[in-house]
Amino acid sequence: MITSPTWIVRYVADTRRLPIDAQDAWLSAAEEAELAFFAHEDRRRQWLRARWIAKRLIALSSDSTDLRRVEILSRSTSGLGVAPQVFVDGKPTQYRISLSHTGSAVLVGMTTDATSIGVDLAWDVPQDRHFSSAWFSEREQAWLAERPGSASLLWGLKEAIFKSQGDSQTWNPRGVEIESYGEHEVRCSLFGRRLAPLSTWIRTSSRGTATAVWQAKTQDAPVTVRQEFSSCL
Repeated sequence: MITSPTWIVRYVADTRRLPIDAQDAWLSAAEEAELAFFAHEDRRRQWLRARWIAKRLIALSSDSTDLRRVEILSRSTSGLGVAPQVFVDGKPTQYRISLSHTGSAVLVGMTTDATSIGVDLAWDVPQDRHFSSAWFSEREQAWLAERPGSASLLWGLKEAIFKSQGDSQTWNPRGVEIESYGEHEVRCSLFGRRLAPLSTWIRTSSRGTATAVWQAKTQDAPVTVRQEFSSCL
């Protein structure tokens, strides 16, 4: 059992070889109902792989190998998507989960102490001026002009920040403005409200950028950060 706060970022580049059991062996009835929202088979596979990795991380941190003890729900009673809520043995927990997937890649962010976290896989983001002018601020467009090919980084940061810090707002890329960023920190505003600095985890590839964002570490809340990159679990 984890006794101190832990933050994990796990990126699995190729999930096709994961030893995932039949879904009825590890999904709850409520999770099966959420899966039923997706009709496209590729989308269902991506959802299942991301959920399996996330449930496995939570189960292991709870000293268990039974994935059915863990339930991750991300639909409201009206069927709308909401931030994932984590239950263990039917009880709500402080775990926070963020998921992103595209193709065969999955990115999972997890915290054990209710710290908000957001992750995004920004793959194949358009780099043209029309896309930039539609979704990036003037300051962000100036950065893109100086750093050709970096649209995926800014887009990934925007998505991850919104997942981490957004509340009930509707997703709008222009609602998140990046003020400055580095390898380990980003400063930004959300719908005109300046946020406290956020910690970041960023990895780039030929396809785009894998990004995680979470609330910055404070002196009174020591945290063990595990950042993991793997081709397969």
